[in-house]
Amino acid sequence: MKLLSLRVTEFRKFSEPVLIEHFDAGINLFTGPNEAGKSTLADAIRTAFFERHRASLPQLCPWSDSSAAPEIQLEFEHHGHHYRLAKRFLKRKRCDLSIDHQRFEGEEAEQQLKQLMGFQHSSRGASDERDWGIPGLLWIEQGSAQRIADPVSHAAGRLQEVLERMVGELATGTGSDTLIAELKQQRYQLLTERTGKPRGDYDKALNRCQALEQQLAELDQAITHYQARVDELARLKQEQQDEEQQGALIQIAQQLEAARTALTEWQAKQQQLSSEQHAIATLDRQLALLKQSLDDFTRQQQQHESYRAALSTSQQTLDEVKSRLTHAHTRSTAAGEQRRQHQRLLDQARLRVDGFQRQQQLTQLEQQHRTSEQQLTRARQLAHDIQEIRQRKRELSLDRAAVTALHEQQAALNDIEIEQRVAATHLHYQLDADQQLHLGEHVLSGTGDTQLIDITRLVIPEVGILTITPGGAGLAQLSERAEAIAQHIRQQLTQLGVTSLHEADQRLAKLAQLDNELQLAEARYSDSAPQGIDALQQQLAALESDIAQQRKALEHGPAQDSNAPLPDLDALIQHQHELAQHSEQAEQQWHQLQLDAGRAEVEHQRNSEQLSRLVTALEAPERKQRLATLRNEYNELEHARQQHQQRHATLQESLASAPLTLLEQDVERLSRSLDKSRQRETQRRDSITRLEGELSSQGAQGFEEQRAELASEHARQQQRVSEFSRRAKALQLLLERLESKRQRLVQKLQAPLQEKLNHYLGILFQGASLTLNEQLVPTLLERRSATGTHSEQNELEALSFGAREQLGVVCRLAYADLLKENGHPTLIMLDDALVHSDTERLGRMKRVLFDAATRHQLLIFSCHPDAWRDLGVDEQRIDTLIQGK
Repeated sequence: MKLLSLRVTEFRKFSEPVLIEHFDAGINLFTGPNEAGKSTLADAIRTAFFERHRASLPQLCPWSDSSAAPEIQLEFEHHGHHYRLAKRFLKRKRCDLSIDHQRFEGEEAEQQLKQLMGFQHSSRGASDERDWGIPGLLWIEQGSAQRIADPVSHAAGRLQEVLERMVGELATGTGSDTLIAELKQQRYQLLTERTGKPRGDYDKALNRCQALEQQLAELDQAITHYQARVDELARLKQEQQDEEQQGALIQIAQQLEAARTALTEWQAKQQQLSSEQHAIATLDRQLALLKQSLDDFTRQQQQHESYRAALSTSQQTLDEVKSRLTHAHTRSTAAGEQRRQHQRLLDQARLRVDGFQRQQQLTQLEQQHRTSEQQLTRARQLAHDIQEIRQRKRELSLDRAAVTALHEQQAALNDIEIEQRVAATHLHYQLDADQQLHLGEHVLSGTGDTQLIDITRLVIPEVGILTITPGGAGLAQLSERAEAIAQHIRQQLTQLGVTSLHEADQRLAKLAQLDNELQLAEARYSDSAPQGIDALQQQLAALESDIAQQRKALEHGPAQDSNAPLPDLDALIQHQHELAQHSEQAEQQWHQLQLDAGRAEVEHQRNSEQLSRLVTALEAPERKQRLATLRNEYNELEHARQQHQQRHATLQESLASAPLTLLEQDVERLSRSLDKSRQRETQRRDSITRLEGELSSQGAQGFEEQRAELASEHARQQQRVSEFSRRAKALQLLLERLESKRQRLVQKLQAPLQEKLNHYLGILFQGASLTLNEQLVPTLLERRSATGTHSEQNELEALSFGAREQLGVVCRLAYADLLKENGHPTLIMLDDALVHSDTERLGRMKRVLFDAATRHQLLIFSCHPDAWRDLGVDEQRIDTLIQGK
């Protein structure tokens, strides 16, 4: 089974639609934080299959909208068939299921789903896990991966059917069921059925034996306790004697006093160290101030050299700028004069080019004038032709619809005439050469044929008159209809002004020809005068005005030499532009050099004044005296700092050799040791006093005689218990042999499932095996011990939560493999499963899931996306699936 798409609308957490347009055939990973809606999506899939659409399920509504109509739509494939399911709950309830081209609705659709997936519907209300069958086993809810027994029991019927089909036989009765039942009854007289514990006389004998054993144990314990107290008293006295001889308390007290003295000395040295640090910091601040003053003297000397160099540089710069200023003024003046001369040449060239262009425009205007006159003449002729064609159309006007109706009536008349000829009486005559007959108003002679459609009189000379009545049915009515239609046609032709239908068709054809001629003439007129004749006349008048203006301008302009070549106006303009740029650049350079010369003079004057002030300051006599005083003070302070630094280093080394923490810990440790030793001494004296009093009061109470009597009775009861035990074991052995034979058949039945389990267990626990009971529920895990030297067995309930969770997933995958081989749809969902797995186990489970994904589609919902990033699939965040966001 492969889920293809899912759409969830107004369902619990989701008030906005959620759409998953594509599912991979293998692993699909959906992630999001808590409360994002992962479990809601998983519940939506369960609801689409398990819940009846007509059930009252108000819990499906979004939390903020009790009037909503929750709807789930999904598509999936199975065994080459395409399924589309849509369910709506609470409002406008419906259930539609299409399988390829078949469509089912309502209860019928839900029955199809139940048979396909292997589950049951709840009799009323919401379904629970007891109804879920196979999907309930494979679709793991949040926090339920470790629970395997109940889901397997709910799906056991379908799993047994699958196994029986694979094995081909049932693991039922072996012929020994009656014997097994009898043996169990006998064993039941001695042992309980469920726990195998003794009952009846066996239980009474065993209880008496145990009671005697308890009394013996208590007596032995009392004897042992008495002896232990004697030994404890001797040990305490020996310890008291040893400590008094060794003087342990005195030694600890002396060590504590020495530790306290060392701590006091350390604290005094620490105070001296702080004083030295403060003195060094004070000297450092004073030295820094003196160093800053000495640096100021040094910087003044350095500034003297710098100012001299700056003054020399500014003088050179000033001389260079003045020289460049003179050359720049000469270049600027020459460039301006050259620009003005070339401007005069350009103005003359423009006048010549303008006259030439005006002559060309005059020629073009005259050509346009001639063309416009021709268009006007042609347009007037076409307007006259259009009027004549329209007049001829009015003269030949004819109602085309009336002519069409006449054609239809003529066709009806023709049909009637055909019917008349078919129904008429045919008369063939062949008369002698000199004989005649009178047929109605016609005279017949010779040979011929005629048709009679009305009652006609045939006059035979010298014989009499024959009245011929045609025998065809309805001939009279046909004649009347024909006459009525013919009369109507004649009236219409008269109204149209034509003598025949043929003449009317000719006039219509002539009108069609005139329509074509009119369209052609109008198109030509539109081409010649698109805006009308008046517009052409206005255009012609405008051209005549422009021609007059151009001629007047040429008369007042300079004379044109037609043989002289025209100047290259573009080249002249370009050259003028270049000269203008050159002139502007020369003038800008001249102005810039004027500014530079001014700045250079100001800079030179400033450098000269600064140098003069600095020389005066350096040559002052009090400066030299102040410099010598500062140097002496600095040397004295530096010497004092070195002495303080030496004392600081000595103290620091002394303190580092015995850290404060260790000294304080020594004082604390020795103080506690002294207190503990004193407490032990007090407790030991109290214990010695108490033990001496107890042992003196107890004395010997005849423990050995009491024990001998109890041991004799205990031996008799043990013999009786042994007899009951041998019988119970014999019955148990016989039952085990018989049930072992039956179990081998069960194992044969479970072999296909065990094979699937072993495949996944080999990935999770190498060399491990899992035992199933007859209900296919895993009960016992066998695997190598931590040392690898032997195997150990564990009940599933005794394993850690994480291990049970991992085995729960593994078992479900094995069931899924088994079901898939038998054609049952399998879809596996894990809602926040394996959250209790450590990193190593989770890595193995990823191998298990990746392997299972080659055969099944898996939907994994997790709030820990980082844990699944090495699964080899893309994660889909829940918030990106909500369409309203």
